[in-house]
Amino acid sequence: MYECLIVIPTYNPGEFIFNNLEIYKQLDKDKYKVLLIDNGTNNQESINILNKVNEEFTVEKNTFNGGYEPGALLHAVNNYDSKYVFLTQDSLDLLTLDFFNIPKTKVAKAFAIELQPSRFLGRDQVIWIKDTFGDDIFEGLYFKHALVSTTFFTEMSHIRKLITQNILVENKLPRNKQQQESWERVMGVSLGLNGVSFESCYEMFNKKLMGRQ
Repeated sequence: MYECLIVIPTYNPGEFIFNNLEIYKQLDKDKYKVLLIDNGTNNQESINILNKVNEEFTVEKNTFNGGYEPGALLHAVNNYDSKYVFLTQDSLDLLTLDFFNIPKTKVAKAFAIELQPSRFLGRDQVIWIKDTFGDDIFEGLYFKHALVSTTFFTEMSHIRKLITQNILVENKLPRNKQQQESWERVMGVSLGLNGVSFESCYEMFNKKLMGRQ
């Protein structure tokens, strides 16, 4: 079992990803598993980049044919075991390994936290959440203080609980950008409903705007 599974979904990455991964080279490979999940890369230049990355880290194709960050997370936890899991984005630079200082029990260290996670969601997105995940998560959009990004570090047991609760499952994975934006709220609200609280670590990241869909 690893101490932490680092899950990095990627799609058509550019050369930027080499700088993004540089900090993870400092980690003990026996304790930290760095896993890049390819969510359907379809150009040769990016395929070549992932082949190069695979020489030092692990690159795997998503068994769920995409699904953005939640799909990559589900693929990872189905195939690896660890005490903790860090889900991030290939467009985020982690600036300090202090991020991996173990959080308190039932805490998720997150890139972005917001009150009332429904903010900035459209009507169709809110309806999709209600129809897909039910009333508890729908209502949680309006009163929960939750992470609003699928970039966080927490105990693996919290993620496995979402699977047993029929939340993080294949038929509910996002299949377009709107659903992924919705899932950024669903993840935080569902963790919050399970008693997980959130610690902001925004200053430990640098976000690149990639313009991808």
